[in-house]
This record gives sequence, structure tokens and C-alpha cells, in this order.
Amino acid sequence: MPAQAQTQEQQGEREKNDKTGPVACIYYGLKKNDWPTLVKVVRAGMNGDSPTEKEQINQIGQATARCRARYGWGKTRENAALRYFAGRVLGSDSTYNLKKYGLTYSKLVELVEALDPATRQAYVSGQVSNEQSAATMAALATIGIDFNAIPAEERAAFAQKLAQGILGQILQLEGQKAFNDA
Repeated sequence: MPAQAQTQEQQGEREKNDKTGPVACIYYGLKKNDWPTLVKVVRAGMNGDSPTEKEQINQIGQATARCRARYGWGKTRENAALRYFAGRVLGSDSTYNLKKYGLTYSKLVELVEALDPATRQAYVSGQVSNEQSAATMAALATIGIDFNAIPAEERAAFAQKLAQGILGQILQLEGQKAFNDA
């Protein structure tokens, strides 16, 4: 079997085994050779200035075009899949960076489920109040992570990556819903 066909077949198997199906096509269809640049581009709203950032944006565009052609997406589904993709990247980066504190993907999902809708929206807008932060820390404790046990000098970085992960999970959920509703 030709290498390209084998790769497409393997990608199809990954998508079939992923409970999210076609909405995850961009995530699985993109080679993630430069993870830090990918995260930077996603955090910047799929924008970048450097040659490597522009190349990453081009690769995301190519993966999106392949998925659009493969599944016959319209603009609504494409945008939903890109939202899912962005969330998946942000969430994966967060759990990777916070695994030493015990944050796993399943715990991130559980944490986001414990947050009320107003707090979730605050993470999307980037305007989280002190009360919402306190509620997040309380929810964090219910999943077995004690924020106060994290060394003081690491708490700001932890909180930043946690907020990124929460945003990522919310974007995934929103992207999945929008994709399914399209």
C-alpha cells in the first residue's frame, strides 16, 4: 500500500476511534512538528508574524482544506471544527504542562463541568472575577488538586496554564456543539 494511502487510512482509523469524529479532522490531520509555535499561533487567534508562525498558519489552512474536501463541510462546520481544533490545542498544552501537578485531561473535563455557565463565559472573555477564580480553585480541590500545595513561585504560571486549559475545553465543547448543530 502506498505510504500516502496508508497515512490516510491511519488518519481515518484515528478519527473513527475518536468519539468526536470528523470535527477532530484538523487536529489529527495536522503534523505537530513545532508544538510551541502551534500553541503560540492558536493563542494569537491563528495569527503570527514570524516565518515559522506564518508557515504554521499555512499548514493549519492546508489541513482545514483537506478536511473540508474530505467531509464536504460548509463554512459553518469549518468554523466549528477550527474552534474545536483551537480548544484541543490549548487544552492539550495545558494538561501537558500541568501534569506534574496532577491535572489530566479527564480532570480538566471534570473541572470545567463543575463551573457554572457565567464562570465558563468569563474564561472565554478573559474577564474572570476574584469570586470566579475562588470558585475555580474550590472546584480544583474537588478533583484532587490543592492550589495551596503548589509552590508559591509556580502558582502564577499554574493559574495561567489552567485558565488556558479551561478555555480550551470550553472551545472544544462549543466547537463540537456548533459542528453537530450545523
